Amino acid sequence: MSLVEVLVSVVIMSVGILGVAGIQVVSLQQNRSSIFRAEALQLANDILDRLRANRAQDYAGVNFIDSPPGITVCTAAVCTPAQMRSYDIAQWKCSINSEDAGGTPFARCATLGIAGALPQGEGAIVDNNDDALCPVGPTEICTVVRWQDASDGTLGSVMVRTR
Repeated sequence: MSLVEVLVSVVIMSVGILGVAGIQVVSLQQNRSSIFRAEALQLANDILDRLRANRAQDYAGVNFIDSPPGITVCTAAVCTPAQMRSYDIAQWKCSINSEDAGGTPFARCATLGIAGALPQGEGAIVDNNDDALCPVGPTEICTVVRWQDASDGTLGSVMVRTR
């Protein structure tokens, strides 16, 4: 009889341990997702700050599929506002994801020494001409950053609008 009691208690204990392990796995996945979301939000706000600092240039029109533009490294040279725009966008795109779809690193990102922070990350900057991606008003700019949030291919995204 006591052996049956021990067997039942071992089964109950095993189920409890498996439950705790499952909760731990879900917790780690949610923590990873939270880190990516925080990084994406920081990157979306980063490009908006760069946009505000260089008001003479129009940053809108950067698409998800665009690779980082050719650049003049503005930390080593005096740049025009147009060159600063290209430099800002290149840094931003590289910070999101420094590799193409095939996994090959972009040469521009290696030049800047920036590694991407988001798996399969992409970023876009739109204005009131692209309501399908980000509905904005006539004086608003929107940044969208998206990434592969989980191993099952689920996409996470952050959208930030500003005037």
